[in-house]
Amino acid sequence: MKRVLSLMLCGLMLLSVTACGTSQPDPETVGSIGETTFSGKLYRLLQLNVTRANPDAGEKELRQAVLAEMEHYAAVEARFQQLGGELGEEGQAYVDQYAPTIWQQSQAEMEENGVDEATLEEYVANLYREDNLLTMVYGADGEQPVSEEEILSYAREQLYYGVCVYLPLSGEEGETDASVREQALSAAQRIQQAAGDRNSLRAAAKAELPQVLALTGREWEEDDLDSYVYANLYTPDNWEANLSEGAMEVLRGTEYGACSVLENENSITVFLRLDPEENYTAEDLRPYVTQSMKRDELDEALALQGAELPHELDEKAIDIFWK
Repeated sequence: MKRVLSLMLCGLMLLSVTACGTSQPDPETVGSIGETTFSGKLYRLLQLNVTRANPDAGEKELRQAVLAEMEHYAAVEARFQQLGGELGEEGQAYVDQYAPTIWQQSQAEMEENGVDEATLEEYVANLYREDNLLTMVYGADGEQPVSEEEILSYAREQLYYGVCVYLPLSGEEGETDASVREQALSAAQRIQQAAGDRNSLRAAAKAELPQVLALTGREWEEDDLDSYVYANLYTPDNWEANLSEGAMEVLRGTEYGACSVLENENSITVFLRLDPEENYTAEDLRPYVTQSMKRDELDEALALQGAELPHELDEKAIDIFWK
C-alpha cells in the first residue's frame, strides 16, 4: 500500500474522492490509539488520503491502510511527547505556512467529505512532529545520533553533489522539436568535453547557452548565467523523479571529477560530479543524510510502536465511514 506521509505530496494532492453515499452523519469520534483520540473528521481525512493514493484497492485493503495510518499518526504523537518535543513557534509557523495552501487546493473536496480546516491543521502539525523526530532521534544530540563518519560515507556513496548546466528543450508552449534536441545535445556534449573543473564548465556553458536558448525562443542575458549553471546536492529520489532509468544508470556511473550528460523529456542537464566534502561539513549534510538514510528505519519503528499502543476503537463507528 502506498502511504501518504510527505507534506510535499499532501500539498500537491487534490482530494477528489467523494464520501460513500449515506444519510447517516459521521460519528464525532472513532476511538483512540494510545493517547491519541481520532475524530470522525480526522478519520475521514486519513480515509481520503489512503483512497486517493490507492485507487484500485478494495475496501478491506483500504480499511487496513487507514488503520496503519492511524497507528503511525498515534506513534508520532507518542514518540514526540516521549522525547520532550513541543510544537512551539516554529511548529506553528510550519502549520501556518503549509496548511492554508493545502486547504486552498482541496477545500471543496474536503468540505464535501466533512473535513474542516482545523482538522487539516492537526494533520499538518503531526507531519511537523514526524519530520522533527528524525532530528530528535538521529541528530547530533539525538537519542541515536548518526556519527560524522557515517554521514560523510553515506554522502559520498549515495548523494550526488556537483555543478549542473540546465539546457531547456522547449519554449513557453512546452513543445520539443527533434532538431532542437539534437542541437542541444551536441552543445551539451561540447560542454561535457570542456569541463575539467567548475570554472571550465561554467565558461563552456556561457559560450553555448545563448545558442541553445535561441533554439527555444528564449532570450539570453549574461546576468542569467546563474539560473542555468548552479551547484546543488541531490538525493537519488531527486533525480529519479525527473530522469529515465537509462539516465539514472549514467548518473550512477559518474565518478567524482567526471561530467555526464543526462537527458529527460524537456531538458538536458550536464552534471559535473564533485566530492560533497569540498563544500559541506558532516553537520551541513546531516539533514540530507538523516532524511535519506534513516526515514525508512524511523517509519518501521513507528509502525511497530503504533501497532503496540492500546487500541480502543469503535468498530461500529468506523463501519459508518464505509457504507
